[in-house]
Amino acid sequence: MPRRQLSPAPATALIDVGAVGERVARYRWQQRWSQETLAQRAGLDPMVISRLERGRKPRLELETAARLARACGWTLDQLCGLAPIARLPAAPWQRWYCPLGEAVPPWLQAGLRSSDDARALAGLVVAWQDRGARLPHIAATFNGWGLPPWGSRQGAWTPVTVAALVYAYTMGTQKGRKALQALATAR
Repeated sequence: MPRRQLSPAPATALIDVGAVGERVARYRWQQRWSQETLAQRAGLDPMVISRLERGRKPRLELETAARLARACGWTLDQLCGLAPIARLPAAPWQRWYCPLGEAVPPWLQAGLRSSDDARALAGLVVAWQDRGARLPHIAATFNGWGLPPWGSRQGAWTPVTVAALVYAYTMGTQKGRKALQALATAR
């Protein structure tokens, strides 16, 4: 019986596993999921997610890829970068945005005069968070602007007071965050 010949391996890989890890990390960041949350939803070990996102996983098994794709609501083609993913953040999640040094917006030059100004400020926080800003940097920016915290007796913004401002207008819901995002883009 003649031996079956195997076809030669392609010279270049069709799937960049490092890019898969970056897409997964960006999606996880967008969803505000921890690695443990994604691993639990996919039925995987959190170390698999960590190694994939850090580029320390040289290959991706089909079962692992299928579980990740299902957990993210993607097809295998989307996970592997062979098809586009709608609404995936363009910037890599590792590149955190820092608003320190930004100028005070014109509508905020006179301070927080009303609840409309506070809502707009919460919208600005959400917009910054969507770009990757962290709460300590946002608090430092507001303190640098000399802006007293809204509704607080404390003299300075803290990550907790920034989070409380956003929560006051979102009640912790995605619908509330989307409303603030729309407000931030309108100003």
